[in-house]
Amino acid sequence: MKAAWEAQQEMEKAGTREPLLKDVHFGVGINTGQAVAGNLGSTGRAEYTVIGDAVNLASRICGVAPGGDVLIGPETYLLVKEMLNAEPQPPLMFKGKSQPIVVYKVTGMSGVTQVSGLS
Repeated sequence: MKAAWEAQQEMEKAGTREPLLKDVHFGVGINTGQAVAGNLGSTGRAEYTVIGDAVNLASRICGVAPGGDVLIGPETYLLVKEMLNAEPQPPLMFKGKSQPIVVYKVTGMSGVTQVSGLS
């Protein structure tokens, strides 16, 4: 969360310092859940990847995240809500889901200076 938020803030700052970067924006989507990680494929063509419902939803959230925004899934929000400021967005339908999902737009970090000993 912190890295995603700081990346967006740095891109905004860079846009004010470098006029050509004002049109460079990317959205970030983050989700939490179980996934399988490892080398998948055949002997001749294996690649390290992650698969699972949580990964698919993360990808779909990223796909709807407007440039400059960080959107997080509901499970992620429950884990980090004390560390950030976030606004719930209108429920969205995602491929593979039968019910709408509320994602949260991160609007700021609150009281987080270090994560796992990193700054």
